[in-house]
Amino acid sequence: ASFNGTNGLFVIVPNAGYSGPLNFSFAVSPNTNYSPYDSQSYTFVVGDTAVLAMATNFMAQAVAPFTNQLLASFTNGLPNSPSGNFTASINWGDNSITSGSVTTNLLARKEVRGSHSYTNSGDYPVYITIQSALGASATVVATATVLPSLSLKRTGTNNLIKWPAWAADFQLQSQTNLVATNWISLTNPAVLVGYENVISNASANSNLFFRLKR
Repeated sequence: ASFNGTNGLFVIVPNAGYSGPLNFSFAVSPNTNYSPYDSQSYTFVVGDTAVLAMATNFMAQAVAPFTNQLLASFTNGLPNSPSGNFTASINWGDNSITSGSVTTNLLARKEVRGSHSYTNSGDYPVYITIQSALGASATVVATATVLPSLSLKRTGTNNLIKWPAWAADFQLQSQTNLVATNWISLTNPAVLVGYENVISNASANSNLFFRLKR
């Protein structure tokens, strides 16, 4: 704290990150002997406003870099607080940690965005930690679904379709026209072979497309 003897201004600057009470007793006198004098006690409560964040799940392709992906949005109760007052750290769930960018959207909420590339398909927990310059912080978890890939092998009139075993909640569908909206779900069950789901589908169609849909 500092006191300006010219205009009587008393300036209190708490340590960065501190929140809680500050108790002061002031004694005021016209001379250094403090006679006469008056004293008053005051309590100041300081602290950062809470960071309230919400994660955003997203999908990505394996070995395909993505940029500026929305990961979370948050507010600290002060719509006009500068986005530069916050930093963000992103743990992508694959032993990779990077910094995120913090911006303000048109709704006056802050957004955390990041860039990354996943090597393998799968579901990854993405931990987003938001830190205020004044000390408040929050961590939320998004899920990155790196889409599974299909492999197709044609043997006679049979189609042998494979995809990763972890993607058990994906349904295999087929259609003769890529732009069709009524894709047909294959009803024959997949067989687990090693780390892959495998379906053998007999078809005489010269044009047949397959996709996975969650």
